[in-house]
Amino acid sequence: MPPVSERIVIWRSLMRVGFGQALAYRGQVAIFLLTALFPLVMMTVWLSVVEEVGPTAGWDRQGFISYYAVGAVVFQLTTSSIAWRWDDLVRTGELSSLLLRPVSPLTQQVGLEVGQRVLSAALLVPVLVVATIALPDLSVSGSVMNLILGVVALGGGYALTTAMALTFAMVAFWSTQSGNLYALWWGAGAFLAGWIAPVSVLPPGLRRAAAILPFRSTVGLPIELILGRLDTAQIVVGMATLAGWLAAFTVAVRVLWSRGIKRHQAVGG
Repeated sequence: MPPVSERIVIWRSLMRVGFGQALAYRGQVAIFLLTALFPLVMMTVWLSVVEEVGPTAGWDRQGFISYYAVGAVVFQLTTSSIAWRWDDLVRTGELSSLLLRPVSPLTQQVGLEVGQRVLSAALLVPVLVVATIALPDLSVSGSVMNLILGVVALGGGYALTTAMALTFAMVAFWSTQSGNLYALWWGAGAFLAGWIAPVSVLPPGLRRAAAILPFRSTVGLPIELILGRLDTAQIVVGMATLAGWLAAFTVAVRVLWSRGIKRHQAVGG
């Protein structure tokens, strides 16, 4: 394993390349901006509900506006496209050339994507800060500690999303459908993640599922921490759930990688 200073240089270089790639491909930036608008569309739906029937599950007009404004940032900072990129690397044979480099292909792909997330943060976080100051209906009412925990959970949420994506990406060593499987996995979990709506407005059965499965840890947990919507017990349970799933998927990636790369080298020569 290279020394810490060398690893820092490697990660910094990969992030810089990923940042540059995200800037270079304007179509990717356009898709990013359109995706960022989706939570705002859902916000208008829930605001209409509030106007018709009043607050829902403790969420009033201000609550929904704040939730989806913060959610637009959180989703962009915790999303991952590694599963689809890895599928292309294996299918086109490009992975073989990446294996010749001194840095692991896993490290290369994660480093590039972290650089892209830095661009997302540079575009969206200042907008959220200005909007919070300028708009009276947008309020981040959590304490400084809530904000710190929210940022920690956001980093953990991205790590978990990446670990889940890499787990499904490893399936590409055995199947050509790894990207589609990951899309199905994430699509099924969108409701439970808190991307479509806050988890607390879901039916009881879905709320129980969200408390157990990993999806809420990637989106809903960071948002609700930043907004100060969770008590101490909920924070402890939420962070423990995040840590547990992150550990489980990290182990899964390591196991699947060690087995998959042996199969890839045996088949590809």
